[in-house]
Amino acid sequence: MEANGRRLGTLDMRDWAGTIAAFDRHFTTVLEHGVYTLEHEIRYVVVDSFDNAPEFVETVSGWRGTRIEPTLAKRAASANPPLTVHQEVRLRLLRRATTN
Repeated sequence: MEANGRRLGTLDMRDWAGTIAAFDRHFTTVLEHGVYTLEHEIRYVVVDSFDNAPEFVETVSGWRGTRIEPTLAKRAASANPPLTVHQEVRLRLLRRATTN
């Protein structure tokens, strides 16, 4: 998380990372069994911007598998907006495998 280009800290996304790891295991299984083929994958960064700390805390607290440590919330409260969170996103294009 950042404010005015200054890093304030990191969100606790350990639970979310576990969800992604489980998804990746299932994804790999589907590819290995030939149900789908991976046509293309891209990664990009999505930036969420917040006008103030209460908006940041309320919104991010609703994100599945994500927690805001009290020290980060305190730093956000004293920072000058905008507050930003950068998240890497993967976009995958799959094609249903053809059976012969």
